[in-house]
Amino acid sequence: MIRNNSSSTGFTLSIVLILSTALMILAVALLQTVSITRKDNVQQYYSKMAEEAAEAGAAYAQSCLELSGHLQTWGPAASGGAKPDLLPSSDCDGTANAFPSKAYVYTDNYIQTRFVVSDLEESEQNSAVISVTGYTEVKQYGTSTVVKTYTHVIKKTIVWTPDLAAQRSTSGQLRTCALLAIDAYCWGDNASGKLGNGSTTDSLVPVKVSRLTYPGGIGDKSILDIEAGATFTCVIIDTGEVYCWGDNAYGQLGTGNTTDSYTPTKVDGGGVLDGKVVTQIALSAYTACALIDDGDLYCWGRNSVGQVGNNSTTNRTSPVRVGGSGHAGTGALAGIDVASLANSSGAFNSHTCAVGVNELAYCWGSNVNGEIGTGATTSSYLVPTAVNTGASSALNGKKVISIQGDGTPADDVGDSGANIDGDAHTCALAYTTTVADAKPYCWGSNRLGQLGNNGTWASGSGTMTARCTKWNYCYPQAVTVSGVLASKTITEIAANDEGGCVVAYPNSGTLVDRSVYCWGSGNVRGDGSSANTKVPVTVVDVLGLFATNTVDNVVGGARRFCARTLGRAFCWGTNGIGQIGDGTTVTPRRQPTESLYLRPQNNVYIF
Repeated sequence: MIRNNSSSTGFTLSIVLILSTALMILAVALLQTVSITRKDNVQQYYSKMAEEAAEAGAAYAQSCLELSGHLQTWGPAASGGAKPDLLPSSDCDGTANAFPSKAYVYTDNYIQTRFVVSDLEESEQNSAVISVTGYTEVKQYGTSTVVKTYTHVIKKTIVWTPDLAAQRSTSGQLRTCALLAIDAYCWGDNASGKLGNGSTTDSLVPVKVSRLTYPGGIGDKSILDIEAGATFTCVIIDTGEVYCWGDNAYGQLGTGNTTDSYTPTKVDGGGVLDGKVVTQIALSAYTACALIDDGDLYCWGRNSVGQVGNNSTTNRTSPVRVGGSGHAGTGALAGIDVASLANSSGAFNSHTCAVGVNELAYCWGSNVNGEIGTGATTSSYLVPTAVNTGASSALNGKKVISIQGDGTPADDVGDSGANIDGDAHTCALAYTTTVADAKPYCWGSNRLGQLGNNGTWASGSGTMTARCTKWNYCYPQAVTVSGVLASKTITEIAANDEGGCVVAYPNSGTLVDRSVYCWGSGNVRGDGSSANTKVPVTVVDVLGLFATNTVDNVVGGARRFCARTLGRAFCWGTNGIGQIGDGTTVTPRRQPTESLYLRPQNNVYIF
């Protein structure tokens, strides 16, 4: 049998063609599948890049909220009117091209990513919802032409803890301390352990004050108040007890000895304060005083010129009572309860002041610049003495609300005799009819314009009488209120050795309109000028927040002032060893500068 080879060959070719076609169809299908998969992957990649850009925008917006005290500073709803949206290249106010090199979160020859943050979607007292659109823009290779855009929207809720706000600052020699929630932090010089963290290492950023087990240390107790002296610091805890740390050369820690302490140690005084509840503390250079809830006053520490007020010049390593209704001493506070102490920080001054329940002011200690305010030429007072309210005094007929003092008298700077160039002075807030009418008054040295009375000062030497009549003011003087303080209600006063400050708001306004006004040296006047000023000027902070937000808790000491706004601490003045707390030693800071490291930040974003 002969086979037909032509038929066989044709059949084989048919099979090959069918298989080839099938393989081609399969190949095309596989190519289509691969193409679709690749396309999906590319789209997912670009979408993911847009999501990451949006996340970067949320992080940036959160950082801006932290910087502004959680107030929106960009977008149509920003304070003060409509502002641009937040972009990678803008600052927190939305200012375009503030950072021109950051126009995109990511960029190369193929793609570029960016974000846009507009108004907060929700904003409550302690939370906000940030809505961000992220963009991935696909470019024509090698050009800036965008051929396709992918977007991704995210919403991020942030919550902040209100009790992490800065509560109070206090300035001592070469350092600053503050309260944050229930904890104390200090920064700057740490000689003698005055930062309270158990070491003697200086720190440009705040370090947490040690909490040793109570009652040997403050343990888990809440800290209610803090004050700094020249080289030591004290706090009141919620039990009404006082703890101090730092230098103790004169017994200023109140522990019954002269041993320094690098951590808080209880003021025991041999049991003198046992069972008593302290409501306020005041520290001068090396002396401390504590006000008890029943109006009694106790002081201890250096007493070289009568700072303790117990009619002696012997240092006291434990508290001694110097005022109160049951006190039988020889001073003017005998039989008079104390209402408040000079609660500004004590850096160098060697005098102490208090306000009695009778609304009169009392001071004692050094008077080399007339800082006691009696009008007399006595160089020191060993017992509490009433500040002059006679016909020659601007306090005549006035009722004192609060009193402050600071300075560098001869007792602390080594001067003596006629060559006394210290800057000790005292300031008080007093009224005639109602508290709302309170005005500031100052007395003592006016070398740098510390009294704010537009008065003169002539350098030179002379007797105490000459100093009082020529360039210091031994009687209380009225601070000038015809300028920036005209038609304003004054609520607080503070003093340091180079000037004074008040917190005030327009008579037509409310407490939320409070701002700060200062006078004195160019280092502490706070408006950026380096010139001394004899009258109050408006303080202008670096960030411009003082102008639009309420400011309070102004304190002074050691050539610095500190104030608080938006729960954040700002300081100005000397900063040679990092006392301002901004991580630098740039000095002086002539405008309020935020103690950045005092404000905790949950996240730091860099992109």
